[in-house]
Amino acid sequence: MYDNKKRALRRFMFTALFAVQALAAQAQQTGGSVLIISGYSEVSVANDEARAVFFIEEQDADKTVAATRVNQKISAGTQLLKKQDPEARLATRDYYTYPIYATELSGLSGKQQTLTGWRVGQQVSMTTTNLRQLPATVAAAQAILGLNGLTFSLSSAKRQQLDAARLRGAYINLQERVSIIAHAMGRNSADAVIEQIDYEGDADRPELRMLSAVAPSMYRSNKPVDVAETSFDAGETNLSAKVVGRIRFAMQDQRARGVAP
Repeated sequence: MYDNKKRALRRFMFTALFAVQALAAQAQQTGGSVLIISGYSEVSVANDEARAVFFIEEQDADKTVAATRVNQKISAGTQLLKKQDPEARLATRDYYTYPIYATELSGLSGKQQTLTGWRVGQQVSMTTTNLRQLPATVAAAQAILGLNGLTFSLSSAKRQQLDAARLRGAYINLQERVSIIAHAMGRNSADAVIEQIDYEGDADRPELRMLSAVAPSMYRSNKPVDVAETSFDAGETNLSAKVVGRIRFAMQDQRARGVAP
């Protein structure tokens, strides 16, 4: 029995020695290897900014009358938006005037177009971070203007706040991957030297929420009416970062002497 134990012990020592030699050989073979490794991170945060686009369109046989009604309603709607949300940023845009023609049959000459009126319209956009007040602001404006679209996103200030978290997360993920790959290669992660790091920017994927409505001029009456408030879901935006590192594994003798590869 004693001889059996001695033989088992010798076999174990031989196996262990073989494993150590194999790992040492593998580590020596991977010395000086250069790898390109990427680190990723993603941050999800609730949207804190809304952009609403309102519009008005009028139609009349007299171009001046249609334009006057549009100008008056845009002015009134803009003043109302400023009153409801003093901190909102407003911008008027896309003023248009189009002729309206009626097509008639005219004997042998065929079709003939006759000018019957004018279509005039304009838009005003509002950008705000006051999401608590947004339902009341939109409802008040809809008594005069139509809501053409509403989208949510992250403000510039919020994006800047998230930059540190995104980059830190990507770099930590890079270090974790380097450690995993070093272990798989039979190397110590301390042998890995980061020679270069490139930041590849971010990709944001906002979850857009959109709402649209018909213009007030298309109602049966141009008399302003109270519009009931609705609720909005601002959603989230996913911000990601990617860091690409050029990693070199030091040679065993270089690491022992403290010589740079």
